[in-house]
This record gives sequence, C-alpha cells and structure tokens, in this order.
Amino acid sequence: MLDALIIGGGVSGLAAAHFLQARGQRVEVWEASAEPGGWARTEPWGDGLLEPGAQVLFRAPGSALDRLLDDLDLPVEPLVGKRWMTKGDQALPLPGRTTEWMTSPLLPLAARVRVASGFLRNPPIQPGE
Repeated sequence: MLDALIIGGGVSGLAAAHFLQARGQRVEVWEASAEPGGWARTEPWGDGLLEPGAQVLFRAPGSALDRLLDDLDLPVEPLVGKRWMTKGDQALPLPGRTTEWMTSPLLPLAARVRVASGFLRNPPIQPGE
C-alpha cells in the first residue's frame, strides 16, 4: 500500500518523492514521458545541446537545489558550448550567465524587471563565496 502517489516526474515531483521516502513513506511517481525530469533536461541537438523547456537550473553553492542534487547524486552539466532553448517555433541561443538573460529574447520584460529587482535586493553570488 502506498503512502503517497505523485503525479509528474519533473523536478518538483522527484524532489517530493525523495523527501517523502527519506521520511520512510512508500511513494510512487507516475510520469507520462519516457524519461523523468520534466522540462529540466538537455538533449543533443546539431553540434550543440537543446534545452527543450523553459527550465534552466541555476545551481548556487550551498543552495537548496545544490543540496538536493547532491543528495540525489544527479550529474549536472555546466552551461558550456553551444546551447539553445525553444520559444514558440524558434530555437534561440541560451545565455551562459545569469546577467546575459537580461538581453535575451527568451526572457519577457516582466521577468527582466523581477530579475533586476532581485539583483538589487540580493547581489549575485560571486565565485568562491
């Protein structure tokens, strides 16, 4: 008998399953796709890589995401080389740095304002911090 049934094997569903299992719960995850991960995945495409969904994981040292990925022992590729993300029927270059998103057509104006206000409240983490 299950304690929890999680619908969707995306990042949130997998994280929920991980934490419930860590607490001794019997969990099952149902995912419609052939592979787990939801939109947060990378696929080979041409001479580079394609991020098929609107999910990019920015992993800051010591963050909740950093700890979760370490707990799950999941490999994470750094943003290097040619990468694209789809928007509508276009594949657009994926910015390699958080600050490059501010000029990318992938980020709508309202999101740019939220990102800029976040930088004013919490400056980006510097390497080595």
